[in-house]
Amino acid sequence: MPWLALFFLVSLIGLIIASYTDITQRIVKNKLSYSLIGIGLTGHLVWAAIESNPIIFVYSAVAAGFGFSFAYLLWKMGVWAGGDVKLFAALAALNPVNPYILNLFGFSLGEASSAVQLPIFPISLFIFSVFAMLPYGILISLHGLSKRKNERGTLVKDAVQKAGQTAQLAMAIIGISWGLAFFALTQWLVIPALLVFGLVKNGRARLGLAALVFAVAAFNAPTGSIVGFAAAFATLFGLYILIKLYSVSKNMLRKEKKITELEEGEIVAESFVETGGKVKRHAPLEIKRIINYFTNNKVRELREYLNPPGRIIASSRKARGLINEEILELRRLVKERKLENVVVIKLSAPFVPALLIAYLALNIVGDLLWGLVF
Repeated sequence: MPWLALFFLVSLIGLIIASYTDITQRIVKNKLSYSLIGIGLTGHLVWAAIESNPIIFVYSAVAAGFGFSFAYLLWKMGVWAGGDVKLFAALAALNPVNPYILNLFGFSLGEASSAVQLPIFPISLFIFSVFAMLPYGILISLHGLSKRKNERGTLVKDAVQKAGQTAQLAMAIIGISWGLAFFALTQWLVIPALLVFGLVKNGRARLGLAALVFAVAAFNAPTGSIVGFAAAFATLFGLYILIKLYSVSKNMLRKEKKITELEEGEIVAESFVETGGKVKRHAPLEIKRIINYFTNNKVRELREYLNPPGRIIASSRKARGLINEEILELRRLVKERKLENVVVIKLSAPFVPALLIAYLALNIVGDLLWGLVF
């Protein structure tokens, strides 16, 4: 147990330092990551020798190797920066299994949240860090909206419109649920019923139908219907606001800049591809556009969208940002008037704070994720 506490403390200090440098300087220093890797592997080797149990060190080495390979793949895909790769490998070396620090102090959230004694903690850390980006993105949005009056007004206008639609949906849910309960039918039928409700294209007719079924429910069970409506509305509308704020964070982290003023490490928001002697700009990957191509059976367009044909001069998918050679070529194309001298760049959000949030969360809830799955 003292060893797990030591590795937790070292990891926490390392993450705090890395978060600070990532936020202030947009860098995770190699000295820090290499030191953490060394402490993790050496510490587990000493622990294994003391306990005469080589599996302790094997777990650390395997987790570090897996963590580095997985993070390196993400780097090659342009999702992570190089500093994130080394830090993730270091955290894996230090924490092949969940330290579950809450349990070390005698607290527990139940059997489902106990720590799994297998070197799978890096997997949990990555999954939780992805979810941690949601509140992180929301904070970025709120900070940006406080300085942008126009975008703030647009968001409020959209929210008011969505509130009416959400209230309509909440009424339909409560009304349909009451009807199913009255006729002793399974509540799972509420899903196909809502799909049918959504097929009503006329706005007034849809509102009238929702109001009617809710009125019937409220007449027969006033308290339950009102409480149920309030809960359904709050849940649905709250979820919409959270997702909306997270999506807005992307706009907050973008700005226009002249291509001739680009600097190494900056990330372009669009890819530049040379095809047939001409340079084309390709939009970045968006889930909405991928779904649209897929649902409309536009296979060729989807393939070209995911893998633009031609020579890629600069890609929006590279978290490492632009290298000097790419910048020089883009400047040459501007000089030759093959490109307009303007590009949108992404001010990437520091990822290490999300890792810190995820690490703390996992040390509170344990391996709850695996407990729920298995």
